[in-house]
Amino acid sequence: MTSLAKAFQQTSIHVCKINRCTPALIFVRWRKPRFVPRGKTKEFVLSDRPERNPEEEAFMNTKMNNYRTDLKSIIKYLKDLKQTTATTIQDEERKYQEEWESLQQKNQIWNERVQALREEGMKKEIEEKRARIDKLIQKDLEDMNKYMKFGESLIAQEKGFITPENVDEELEKVLDTKVDYEFAIDKTGRRYMDITTLPSENKEEIDSNG
Repeated sequence: MTSLAKAFQQTSIHVCKINRCTPALIFVRWRKPRFVPRGKTKEFVLSDRPERNPEEEAFMNTKMNNYRTDLKSIIKYLKDLKQTTATTIQDEERKYQEEWESLQQKNQIWNERVQALREEGMKKEIEEKRARIDKLIQKDLEDMNKYMKFGESLIAQEKGFITPENVDEELEKVLDTKVDYEFAIDKTGRRYMDITTLPSENKEEIDSNG
């Protein structure tokens, strides 16, 4: 057995052991990177152009044409759907705008009605306040007239009162006027100033009643 066969056998055994331990491990054949140029031995070697079956090529061309036709149809359908969706969105926006304008008009009408009612209510309230104020003013005027009349009556009564201005005059009048408090009153309310000179009939009447 050559050394190459032995190495291959050992490598196979080792790979089997690894696969048995790690079944998820997969070996990929090593390939040359793309940036590495062609080897010198194959530098001038031209690979044969693969031959194609005419029937298969015609079948594939038909399938490709059908695929392109279907793809164009799908693209056109998606464009139409997008345009329809855009049109639908525009219609919805237009309807929303119209509804918004209608709501604004209704709101404006409602605000005008509320404002008119508020102004009418304010007018009524102002009229009620004016009527209430007029009543209060009338009442104050009546009270003032009563107080004026009462004051005039007091002023009329004060003409006989003693004031700082006429105190001297009234004092002189009192001093000049003599008042005799020695008097008698009978049951009828008559006053007798001079008790010592009462008439005999009155005296007897007083004595008999006494």
